[in-house]
Amino acid sequence: MLGNMQPRQLAAQVLNFALVLSTAFMLWKGLSVVSNSPSPIVVVLSGSMEPAFERGDLLFLWNRGMDTQIGEVVVYNVRGKDIPIVHRVVRRFGGGETPLQLLTKGDNNAADDTELYAQGQNYLTRETDVIGSVIGYVPMVGYVTILLSEYPWLKTAMLGIMGLTMLAVEVGRLPDTLWCTVKEEAALWLCHFVFMNLMPAIEWLWEVPWFDREKSATA
Repeated sequence: MLGNMQPRQLAAQVLNFALVLSTAFMLWKGLSVVSNSPSPIVVVLSGSMEPAFERGDLLFLWNRGMDTQIGEVVVYNVRGKDIPIVHRVVRRFGGGETPLQLLTKGDNNAADDTELYAQGQNYLTRETDVIGSVIGYVPMVGYVTILLSEYPWLKTAMLGIMGLTMLAVEVGRLPDTLWCTVKEEAALWLCHFVFMNLMPAIEWLWEVPWFDREKSATA
């Protein structure tokens, strides 16, 4: 029961929860190191790559090897903007000793991406602009990203439900005779305090790139 929980036990539960968050963070960083990409997993937010990829598809990136070929689907950063884009390579220039330059285009777009690039930029530099090539995907799995981005209140509601569920589970274990005791009220307050202070950590979990519209790929 929550009322009989010793401070050491409560601290252990808090540490276990923190361990879950830190494990997720380490897995993300591990994927970044293995793939050599700052964003190894991204979500498609528009339909410009249909029918190859649709909104909500979860993409896996690989950035080892700079010899990108025509036909590859890459994710690149627009200089001066934090909005990665996923499109297909339609032309390439240079390579070898010359920096490889690429021209991209969305499969569902009529024109190439020249208008999307930074002012005065006609091509992408593979080494500096591209953050990875698409090596696999899972359809629709990332659609929750779109919902959380388009409806910010949904994220708050989800966090609130998580907190209420946690409190309800613990409170449900308490005998009715203990409800009016100062000890139990203090224990409930402590549980609420701990949860509220962990909310920034939970918030961070939603803010990793595949849960952040501004850092997720847009087709």
